Amino acid sequence: LTENPVDVDALFTAGGQQKQLLPGQNLRWTARQELQKVTPVMRDGEPDDSESYRYDASSQRIVKITSQLTGSTTQTKRVIYLPG
Repeated sequence: LTENPVDVDALFTAGGQQKQLLPGQNLRWTARQELQKVTPVMRDGEPDDSESYRYDASSQRIVKITSQLTGSTTQTKRVIYLPG
C-alpha cells in the first residue's frame, strides 16, 4: 500500500486495524474491533459492492451479507454461520 513509513499511520485505525485492502477498498470496524464492512468496489451514482458482517456477544461471526451490482440489478447473498 505504501513504501513511505510516514504514511503507515494513515493506513491503520487507532486500534491497529487496517483501513483498506487496496486503495479504494475500504474496511470498516466496530468498536469491538470486529470487521463490520468491506467495500471492494465503490461507484459514483450507483450502489457500491459490499460485504457486511454481524457477530454474536462472544465476537463470533454469525452473518455475512454480500451485495454486488450486476448490470442494473443488485444481487444480495446472505450466509449464516452455524455454531459449533
